[in-house]
Amino acid sequence: MSEGNPRRALSLMENFCKNASILKEPKITKEFIEKVYGENVWITRREIILKLANSSKYYSEGLSRIYLFYDKMERANLNIDDGFQYLRLSYDKAILIDDIDPEYINSLSTVLYRYSDKSFNVSYVIQNSVRDFFKELKKQNIDFDDFIVIYKEQQLTPTQLDKTLSEIIKKPNLVNDVKEYFNRGNEIFQSLTVQRDKNPPQKILLESWDCLENIIKALLIHNKILRVDEVLQTTKVDKFGIVKMTPDEKIQEGIYYFTQFRKLPKIVGYITSLTEINHVLRKRNQLLRTPPRHFSQFSEKDAQASFFSLKRAYYELIELFNL
Repeated sequence: MSEGNPRRALSLMENFCKNASILKEPKITKEFIEKVYGENVWITRREIILKLANSSKYYSEGLSRIYLFYDKMERANLNIDDGFQYLRLSYDKAILIDDIDPEYINSLSTVLYRYSDKSFNVSYVIQNSVRDFFKELKKQNIDFDDFIVIYKEQQLTPTQLDKTLSEIIKKPNLVNDVKEYFNRGNEIFQSLTVQRDKNPPQKILLESWDCLENIIKALLIHNKILRVDEVLQTTKVDKFGIVKMTPDEKIQEGIYYFTQFRKLPKIVGYITSLTEINHVLRKRNQLLRTPPRHFSQFSEKDAQASFFSLKRAYYELIELFNL
């Protein structure tokens, strides 16, 4: 019953003694325990969790979302307890986006969904299947903290995990032109994430903005702020399709897209990473204005700051395609 947990063993014995005292039972027997707690008392809490998850597609989705949430946090090397604290807070009320560390947005998006009210205030709300999964567990004497302790010891998964995950993980439905820019930005981000320690600061500063610019182009087309032909007109290419732009032209192009991007909150709600996007753009522009012989003035610290801003912005922006 205690599942090897000494604290739970003590808690159980304390409860048994209290109930025996109240009912004036001289001896605590198996029959007495079953009479008070029911025959399911001998089922471990892990078994209760799995039984609930496998009892319906709805509850299977709830546990599968938690599994994906946990998996994303581990892959991103995030603090698991901090992530679960956000989930715990969301159980009672929506969490304002300003109260969430942007590093956790991507992970939380599997258990929470983004909501924007009429005033364009953005918050994150717990998914129904996750909320109801915890609510049902509570009826079976497993509260949120109990679940976290159990889950951190062993990541429990429903029988239909793979099938359920395939339904949860839906790539945004993007038209080809949007998809092209979205994929290009995503590829740059993945490359920077893997190769960041091997790249010189100048390359990181340039590619951090290239990543965001492609994601921004995709969002502007996706939300009908710009047409595809309007986006194509801003980039000068030669007859072979190779970009031929001066540093000043690239700077003006970046400023143009950032200006257009500032219209997006009126459609999707408040965007918290505008400051980070502006930081990445300014550092890129500063580099373009600098003669190559002075590139050494850009340090690893500059590259780290730019990449950190990129990460905060990227994880928020990719969520906007799912609205």
